[in-house]
Amino acid sequence: MRGMPSAGACAGAMEANHAGRRPGTSMKAADDTALPKCHRHHVQWTEHLGAFRGWDKEQRRTWADGLIEITRALYDGERVAS
Repeated sequence: MRGMPSAGACAGAMEANHAGRRPGTSMKAADDTALPKCHRHHVQWTEHLGAFRGWDKEQRRTWADGLIEITRALYDGERVAS
């Protein structure tokens, strides 16, 4: 995945990782903030493992917000700079 820190090869089916801001306790983020991740990377993100081990809340939020912006632009058919 573009922007993915080195976390090893992808493994498993692609899943929607609802990485956006949550509207309330125990609620998932909106579907338009979902990022595609393989099962392995989704688990690493959720459980703070692998490349995401040791990331603080601000690092995670900044990284996720950047990828959400890219994903939305691609979905809308916009050209994304490399």
